[in-house]
Amino acid sequence: MVLIKDADNAENADSGNDPNNSVQEAKYFGITLTDELSWSSHVCSIHNHANSILGFLRRNLRRCPAKLKETVYITLVCSTLVYAAPVWDPHLATDCDLLEKIQRRSARFVKGDHRTTSSVTQMLHDLGWRDLSDCLRDLRLALYYCTRSSLTCGRWS
Repeated sequence: MVLIKDADNAENADSGNDPNNSVQEAKYFGITLTDELSWSSHVCSIHNHANSILGFLRRNLRRCPAKLKETVYITLVCSTLVYAAPVWDPHLATDCDLLEKIQRRSARFVKGDHRTTSSVTQMLHDLGWRDLSDCLRDLRLALYYCTRSSLTCGRWS
């Protein structure tokens, strides 16, 4: 059960006879929390949001140079994928695959190569992009280091 204490999320709550409003999932600071303590719903939400951003970029930046596309990808899509990632870091293969698909689609977008015969792995290598799972692992380790060292880490990437 997820308890909702603020008025912004109160309209989503089931207000039966229970004095505490309960819902199956709720967004809090941009992170989807569920009553089952599963992150799949959050990962799906991130995937959908990043995919819609990528679709917008593909429609509007089709003829722009690759360097500009890469900058926009890092600024808008990649930042969406890694926001608060050390907290919700996906451990299920299906969740990891959803996020990796966004990165692979983004590589095709940046390189401007949508042929089915092209190697996306080679595109990622040419762009110098690391696997998203490696980036998430590094963020998790940075948070651990900052916590153990009593540091305040303001920048995670």
